[in-house]
Amino acid sequence: MAISHVGEAALRKLVTVKLDPKFYDPERDGVTYSVLETFRACREKARLGLRGLTSSKISTGMVFGTVAHATLQTVYDDLRHHRLPPGIPTPGYVKKVLEGTETAWKLENPRAGADTIQALEYSMTLADAVMPQYFKYWADDFSKIKWLEIEKEFRIPVAVDAPWHPKKKINTFVRGKMDGNFMQKVKELWLLETKTKSHITEETIADLLPHELQVGIYIWAMTHLHKRLPRGVRYNIIRRPGLRQRQSENIVQFALRCADDVKVRPDWYFVRLDMEINQQDQDKFIGEFDDLLKDFIAWWYGAAGHYKNSGQCENKYGTCHFLAVCGRKDYIGLYKRDTVFRELEEV
Repeated sequence: MAISHVGEAALRKLVTVKLDPKFYDPERDGVTYSVLETFRACREKARLGLRGLTSSKISTGMVFGTVAHATLQTVYDDLRHHRLPPGIPTPGYVKKVLEGTETAWKLENPRAGADTIQALEYSMTLADAVMPQYFKYWADDFSKIKWLEIEKEFRIPVAVDAPWHPKKKINTFVRGKMDGNFMQKVKELWLLETKTKSHITEETIADLLPHELQVGIYIWAMTHLHKRLPRGVRYNIIRRPGLRQRQSENIVQFALRCADDVKVRPDWYFVRLDMEINQQDQDKFIGEFDDLLKDFIAWWYGAAGHYKNSGQCENKYGTCHFLAVCGRKDYIGLYKRDTVFRELEEV
């Protein structure tokens, strides 16, 4: 059904798309990076996600990323609150942190199936090998940096122009969780953004960072929270070991082999890129961000079109977990989650 004007037609569009304000409402729940990024990728994927539909399968990469982020949060929070002895965290301390992270993950994912539990066990093996070496490699984090916030949640009100709506503006808020805010040198304010990847191209990241949506939102949020533009973003990359477990070795032997590889090649596993941000860069981002918010809000209220993007059915991350729904109305392997934004509720 085409929309030629707003009003009654817009309301009919809302019913057709079957968006569910009982589960999600932008005025009540706000918007996040993941919602906007999903909307940009595919409106049907965004619609299904905002109905609460969630895949019961979680990839090893996602599990490892969750474990690594949770470990960093605990360690740097302990440092910030003086619960950590001076110096680099000991392997024994890191192991206890990882054990606590594993326990918390299981509590947060009670529906995890056998495949996901196996992904967790594999991820914990990799984390046991990687994380102690990470803290050793970045020893300056514990002596030369002042950590202001770790996993900082924010909630910043915004009024989005909506000329098609009787109120003309929709009041919502942008919310999220930043990996870290820190100070260094002469009170320079920086954003820490951590990514866990098995494959990276540093040149691509350097070109991408000035207009990367997640980084832009976090710099925007920091500017609001700290009342000044940060100096830039430190892109913190932790490579996930790409080694494969041999048939002849058990999980302990595999972990030791991964740990040896990390010790031999720390420069490969741990990469940081500093990208300075100027006001011109941020002004350009804010203009695009404003347009994206307008598009999303218009779509939600039925004043913009709804369609699938077949180009996202399969990409570098694999096959979309909603493909079977789009193709043959098959909902096997999906469940309805209880919370709107799992990324703000996880470990």
